[in-house]
Amino acid sequence: HHGGHFYPHGGWLYLPSLARALLAEAGQRIHLHLGSRVDAITHDGVHWCVETRGTILKTDTLVLANGMDAARLLPEISLQPVRGQLI
Repeated sequence: HHGGHFYPHGGWLYLPSLARALLAEAGQRIHLHLGSRVDAITHDGVHWCVETRGTILKTDTLVLANGMDAARLLPEISLQPVRGQLI
């Protein structure tokens, strides 16, 4: 035995591979915007409105993959950093 913890129903994913697989599966149904600083996010009752560099993008569905910076954009969500956890 070498120590450590065993979680019988635990698991781990290599997130870059998962992201690539999900994007490949989605194909043309997704529009990916990388490396863009988002200044604000609002909802107009129908669409999510994402403001970046003075441009507003509208979408029905929005996925934030920016870790703790999501709290800056949507302060109404409650995020707490936890060491060793993926957000």
